Amino acid sequence: RKGMSWDKLLANMRLLQKECPHIQFEIAPTISILNLNTFGKIHQFFVENGLIKIDSIYLNLLDRPRNYNIQILPVREKEMGKSELYRNIEWLQSNDAEQKTIDEYRSIIEYLEMESNPDEFVLFHDYNTQLDQIREENYSDFHE
Repeated sequence: RKGMSWDKLLANMRLLQKECPHIQFEIAPTISILNLNTFGKIHQFFVENGLIKIDSIYLNLLDRPRNYNIQILPVREKEMGKSELYRNIEWLQSNDAEQKTIDEYRSIIEYLEMESNPDEFVLFHDYNTQLDQIREENYSDFHE
């Protein structure tokens, strides 16, 4: 999120691990257009840095608002998202993740493959253009 300090978050997590070793962190990302291609990398980062266990993730699919729903992505972007998800699944399998975790990732692929109207992608573009104007930002600066 904007304004969040990544370094501060990591320092706080490490401090809690040290001071309260009985606490186990979990992450629960809500999958949307904004993070489809990156949430798996964040999952990997947290696991590889000893901040969470590999199965300490609970995936939520954003349904509304529709302009952030991954189903409205154009075919090309959906294919890129699926490729990233398959890479994440390979990583999960090679690191002995539980089947339920792998199935959660697969369910996102299934959701992406459901029939939708890619013409709705204009909703995302128009909404983000409005937000860019209000925030004096450019979405493209943060997402490639």
